[in-house]
Amino acid sequence: MYKDLENMGHTSTQVTPDNKTYICLTEKGKKSCLRKLEEVQSLTNYLSRINQDKYAEEEDKSKDLRSKSQGLTDTELKFEGLIMRISSWD
Repeated sequence: MYKDLENMGHTSTQVTPDNKTYICLTEKGKKSCLRKLEEVQSLTNYLSRINQDKYAEEEDKSKDLRSKSQGLTDTELKFEGLIMRISSWD
């Protein structure tokens, strides 16, 4: 995995005079990690909202549930794409 990240320019390997090897993030790697962290935070917020909505629906049993045949909402599509981006190392 480290070699893959190094080949993509996300990390570099540095060897000290006493033969200690360090794997360091490059600027590109730092930006990528920060972007991934922001995406994970957005996903966490979204999942939290889903849980809050679920509990609200359980309290109000008379509320109609959206049919699965209607497909995904724009928000669901956004976060489906977000999950795919987080899962890939680009």
